[in-house]
Amino acid sequence: MTYETVTVTVPTDTVPRLLQFAADLAKPEGPQPDTDAARVDFIQTAYRGGDSEYWRPFLDYLADRPGEWVSSDVMGKRLGLSRDQIAGMLGAAGRRLGAEERLHEWFTDGPVRIYEKQYFGGKAHYRMPKDVADIIVEHVAK
Repeated sequence: MTYETVTVTVPTDTVPRLLQFAADLAKPEGPQPDTDAARVDFIQTAYRGGDSEYWRPFLDYLADRPGEWVSSDVMGKRLGLSRDQIAGMLGAAGRRLGAEERLHEWFTDGPVRIYEKQYFGGKAHYRMPKDVADIIVEHVAK
């Protein structure tokens, strides 16, 4: 599936419905994997994707702190990288996996995201959902 950015003018009160409609269009067609085995396989593929001395330590550090936001400063000290280098490492991981969107996969009950990123106080913060951390700790990081 290819994507294109478009600009649409709609009444303000219809924006949530439009966004939901667009999200529904982006979901893959046909049956989606919804088994634990499929989730483990997806997370394992993302975890082991490509050669990087920083990607797996980044994921391991987040997996040891499920649900906890980790600032780019803390992560940078942990990995020995600047904030720009962290951004580059994450961009490279996204490219190795096909696109940054490949860092999550749709399952019947919604996407599995390998990690989440938010900005607080002008700095990037990262966290890993507990269900992903559990899979990495139990099945992948061996």
